[in-house]
Amino acid sequence: MELFRGEDLDRAFSVVTKGRAQALIVPVGNPITVARRDQVASFARRNRLPSIYGTREYVDVGGLLSYGPSLPAMYRRAATYVDKILKGAKPSDLPVEQPRGQQMDPQEQWQVSGSAPEAYERYMVPTLFSPWATDLLERMPLHPGEHVLDVACGTGIVARLAAHRVSPGGSVTGLDLNPGMLSVARSFLPTLDVKLEWREGSAMALPFANASFNVVLCQQGLQFFPDRLAALREMHRVVVPNGRLGLSVWRPIQQNPYMAAVANALERRVSVDVGAGVRTVCALGDAEVLRSLLLDAGFREVRICIAIQVMRFSSVETFLPGQFAATPFAEAVAALDASARTALLEDVRSALRPYTDDTGIAVPNEAHVAVGHT
Repeated sequence: MELFRGEDLDRAFSVVTKGRAQALIVPVGNPITVARRDQVASFARRNRLPSIYGTREYVDVGGLLSYGPSLPAMYRRAATYVDKILKGAKPSDLPVEQPRGQQMDPQEQWQVSGSAPEAYERYMVPTLFSPWATDLLERMPLHPGEHVLDVACGTGIVARLAAHRVSPGGSVTGLDLNPGMLSVARSFLPTLDVKLEWREGSAMALPFANASFNVVLCQQGLQFFPDRLAALREMHRVVVPNGRLGLSVWRPIQQNPYMAAVANALERRVSVDVGAGVRTVCALGDAEVLRSLLLDAGFREVRICIAIQVMRFSSVETFLPGQFAATPFAEAVAALDASARTALLEDVRSALRPYTDDTGIAVPNEAHVAVGHT
């Protein structure tokens, strides 16, 4: 669709929506889409449209993927040609350079756009949390018409997948303490016959009446709660009799080599406190401690399984800056000078060398998945 004026963009959005487009391609060169690229990227996110753009400027404002020339790199290469000509080279003698493949400037790789919750959704959810959410729901069968609570929902991946399983007629409520995470969650418009609601609140004082839900889910949240037992008792309170609980927590960090590699590198290059902060993700790795908490909270027929998923990403350079941007220590990492950042990446790359193949990194993560009944 050709765009000639600013108002044409709204018309294009309407056509895409009414036509139920399944993907969006935005080529290079249209000044309308370039000038309003934040609107274009936001539209694609809200409508969950896989999108590819002609330049990375769209990705910098939240677009999914760009494939095309790097304009800054082209300008830099043009400058080298000008320099050679000014120094006496004949233009006819200069070679025509071919594209050099997919490259990322050492400094640009750290320039992750958007807020921490947006970085979390863009980098962490597809690579790490979406596969684990699928695994959790396969172990916790849901049924049409059921009412589900997702505690510590983050940007909502568990809740969104659960909604597909309780349709039609069911409901899913996602609860999180972080309003930024909930803002990203709300940007995904529901398309199913399911009530999908997002609530801000504490897991230790759930803002729901007794016996409000058939199922409570909690993916990788329990280890962070200040009072884990109080949170579990609250989950028990809001579940109907004979209801179910499904949750997951990481196993000890020794069983999670990626997290260990990141924690060790941050401890070495940033601070001991930042490294310790990463290790807290595995702070509830003892299965028997987890079992005792669940039983003390009133759950019965508790079963805990070891689950293993292989996390894949193309390179440390493309994934790690995005992960860091999604964390509370993003500013501490961003404050490092260029040499320290390079050393940080090299530390992680070296630690993950045993998990590197021809496609990138393939490293196992291990979690305990617990199921209980009321």
